[in-house]
Amino acid sequence: MDDVHLRLPLILDGATGSNLEVFGFKAGDSLPLFAKTHSAEVTALQKAYADAGASAVLAPTFGGNR
Repeated sequence: MDDVHLRLPLILDGATGSNLEVFGFKAGDSLPLFAKTHSAEVTALQKAYADAGASAVLAPTFGGNR
């Protein structure tokens, strides 16, 4: 991980789930399961964040635990 260069402060946004609604994710669905079954869509969203200048993206794990 020596090649990871992050600017500080590191600010993250939790809008992954709401942005995945475009691809069919619905409130109450399991985000980790959706990510597993729609990996191309999740990759496209994370690539869009990177293309927009994000230096980090969140893993779609919200709701993975009780």
